[in-house]
Amino acid sequence: MDQPSAEDRTLICSDSQSLLKAIENESEETCEIRAKLLQVKSDVIIHLVPKRMNIPGNEAADKAAKKATTKTNYPPRPVSLTATLSCVNRSI
Repeated sequence: MDQPSAEDRTLICSDSQSLLKAIENESEETCEIRAKLLQVKSDVIIHLVPKRMNIPGNEAADKAAKKATTKTNYPPRPVSLTATLSCVNRSI
């Protein structure tokens, strides 16, 4: 069986172990998140990133994530892995 390409995967990194456990245990509070994840048309990989572990770019990524969660009037749109990595690398 062929491995999915990078374009066929969505990587989600979180430093919230409690959130990831709630998603895994199908907690009622994460129903909306799980529904959104099921809509993704690629393999979803969820990865726990330890907090405050001197990971280069961790603080920049945290700021970018907080900014990205603010509501806008723009509809969501898919972003390629290449564009995502480029944005993260510029912040590091």
